This record gives sequence, structure tokens and C-alpha cells, in this order.
Amino acid sequence: MNLPSTQAERYLGIQWVVATIVGWAIGFFVCEAIKPFLYDITHLGGDGLVIGAGIGIAQGLVLRKQSVPMGWWVLVTAVGFGLGKLIGESVAQGMPAAVGHGLSGAVIGASVGLAQWLVLRSHHGRAEAWVLANVAAWAVGWSVISLAEEAEGLSTVVAYLIGGAGPAAAGIITAIALVWLSRARAA
Repeated sequence: MNLPSTQAERYLGIQWVVATIVGWAIGFFVCEAIKPFLYDITHLGGDGLVIGAGIGIAQGLVLRKQSVPMGWWVLVTAVGFGLGKLIGESVAQGMPAAVGHGLSGAVIGASVGLAQWLVLRSHHGRAEAWVLANVAAWAVGWSVISLAEEAEGLSTVVAYLIGGAGPAAAGIITAIALVWLSRARAA
């Protein structure tokens, strides 16, 4: 039986979505700020590490209340996002934009999901579902982010606002999975 969500579950979901958006924004803006100084590092996947660290810190603050070790969460999220972005963009080269962005996002999601699963598995039964949720979340989210970055004729502010819908979508999809895992843990 699927029970309606509780106030605590809705609050957890909202916190998670906001954390994912804010963490991505902070990571992205840090990358933009250091890009002129460290082009080789950001160009070779370092930007994925920075964005992943931003997301990991923000999400880790939410997960602390569930006794998930924040330090490990930040580390695995940064490494997972960095590796996923590097591999995903390599695999997607030469593909049509929409397909390439979706594939790259799916690889990022698989990498982040697997890395985070290493931390979640001791706190939640059925944590393997977390990997699948991240694949779907970042395939959608990364597609939106990438299409907004490539859109012609948009002001920078508008492109960033539209691109911000990407981490919001990823946050919503993974928030649903997080609430489901929390329910399974409580049962």
C-alpha cells in the first residue's frame, strides 16, 4: 500500500531539491570563477569535481539528520560527479546534441549513484535503487543544463535560470527515491 507522504517526508524532499540546486549553483559559479586561472584543470574534468563537491556538501547537510557521514558523502559525490562528467563527455563526443547530453548525464548519474550507494548501503536497505534514480535524474538534469548552455540568443542570466531547471529536475527525481528509501528503512 502506498501511503500519502507525511509532513516530514515532504520537508525532506524539499530540502533535498533545494540542496541539489544550491550545491550545483555554487559549484558551477566556483568553476566559472576559477576557469580563467585553471583552464587545464577545469577542462580536464576538474569542474566535475568542483560541482560534485558543491552538490555533496549541500546534500550532506540534509543527510546529516539521517546519520549519513557527511565527509564520505561529499568525497564520493565529488569523485563520482568528476569521473562521470569526464567519462560521459568522452563517450558522448560526436553524437547529436540531445542524445549526447542524455547519455553524458546518464553516465554522470551512474557514477554518482554508484559512489553514493557505497555510503547509503549501510544506512538503507534497497539502496541499489538509488543508482537507477541517479541515472534517470542526471540524464534529464544534464540534458536541460547542457541545452541551456548551448542555446543561442539567450542572455547569460536567462541561460543560467533555464539551466537551473536541470539540477531541480535531478533533485526532484532523487528526492522521490530518498523518501522511498527512508520509508523502506522505517518499515
